[in-house]
Amino acid sequence: MPVEEKWKANQEKVTFMKQFPGLTLAWDQLQGKTIEAVAPLPSKAGAAVIVLSDGSFTVAPPLAPEPWELTEGLGAARRFLEPKHREAFTE
Repeated sequence: MPVEEKWKANQEKVTFMKQFPGLTLAWDQLQGKTIEAVAPLPSKAGAAVIVLSDGSFTVAPPLAPEPWELTEGLGAARRFLEPKHREAFTE
């Protein structure tokens, strides 16, 4: 197969994957859904496919937040987390 045909076939494959049914690309689309499975990506330590019970899914990078991200995240989610982790927020 000539290089141009291989390139075109690869582009078609990528286009198909990006439109795969259930692919979720925005965090707010996961709200209220239940995680059914987490499948690690063999080629990238810590990265995983998160599969939801309704058949939707997303691919997530390794969970390794920077300290500033943790600070901002705890502030953003405080109203959800504080009732369950009151002592930690008090400290």
